[in-house]
Amino acid sequence: MRLFITIFLFISIFFQSLSAQEVTIKGTISNFGDSIKYVHLSSFNGFQVHKLSNNTFEFKIPGELPKEQVNHSFFVLSKNEYPTFDELHDELLNRKEITYERDALPIIVDNNNMIITLDAKEKKASVEDSELNKQLAEMNALREQQREKYKEKEASLEEITEWGFNEKINALNKYPNSLLTVEYLGNFLTNPFMSTGFPELSPKHLEQIEELIAKVKEQDLSQNKINELQNQYDMVDHKNKLMTNIDFPSLKLSNLKNEKLNIKDLYKEADYIVIDVWATWCVPCLQQHPEYERIAGTSKKNIKFIGLSIDQKEDVWKNHLAKEPKKYDNFWLDKSEVKVLEDSLSVQSYPTYMIINTKTGKLAKIRFPLDKLEELLATLE
Repeated sequence: MRLFITIFLFISIFFQSLSAQEVTIKGTISNFGDSIKYVHLSSFNGFQVHKLSNNTFEFKIPGELPKEQVNHSFFVLSKNEYPTFDELHDELLNRKEITYERDALPIIVDNNNMIITLDAKEKKASVEDSELNKQLAEMNALREQQREKYKEKEASLEEITEWGFNEKINALNKYPNSLLTVEYLGNFLTNPFMSTGFPELSPKHLEQIEELIAKVKEQDLSQNKINELQNQYDMVDHKNKLMTNIDFPSLKLSNLKNEKLNIKDLYKEADYIVIDVWATWCVPCLQQHPEYERIAGTSKKNIKFIGLSIDQKEDVWKNHLAKEPKKYDNFWLDKSEVKVLEDSLSVQSYPTYMIINTKTGKLAKIRFPLDKLEELLATLE
């Protein structure tokens, strides 16, 4: 009898543990119409599809919910059934009946029991009592706003991209205790173009990311994830530091008098040359010119300030300076010289500031925000 009770208890505990190792997702579909026959779920642990008999559904995902990762999943509502993920994926890419942009409704699975509402008309998924999904919805809304701004051409491409980055950073700052924040920051660092629209992060962007990483490190998050994020930042920072103490390229310049010269011709004029790489189409560049000019006017005599324009047309650069002249020397780089600058110093975002030590001909500093320039100049001998 005692043996029977022991076996019974063991079996009960075993099946309880099995039932606990699954995630239940229950939901309803609002704006449910005749065009919706199936609901598909691609989750962190496989793919499922249910035929709908009414506007409710229930999925059970087998396995234990991973706690140290962001468990991205998505629903697709459709008239047709796609029995496998590959078939669904192909149809989403075909962009005929369904598309990733419109019909893949993202969620994050962060609880063993989730209640979800899918809006068939608005193409949105709402999750009850989930801070992580609230954050995801906010970030997705920002992405849609940015997409609309691009479509409507409300501002220049550079301005909209800058707006998008700043809005995303502001939103992430509200959620420092979130693995999704860690994930977004990691994506910013490892693939800036796909994540932010910038080919390369500027010093200002990196400073904003660094400040947020400091907040994240104060939270009770996975130490492995925090270490990984810090390593990603350190790699980008290290890349920038590697650019110092290398020979500055021998750039050929044009001045406003149509004279051709080499940047090395300027070395005899000062111990250090501060460079602002800019263009007339770069709004942040133009916005920072008054401050750059102020610093140039109050700096030490052994430091020369110049501007290097990368405008494709020399006349555009000249016309701009005719309307808005500067108190520091400005030069223009033709297309071939811009390529030399980009290839040798990995310059891909603007404005980019740098300092040359003319005594050695080497790069002393590069990729720093303008508000740090005076601090850096104070350290120069």
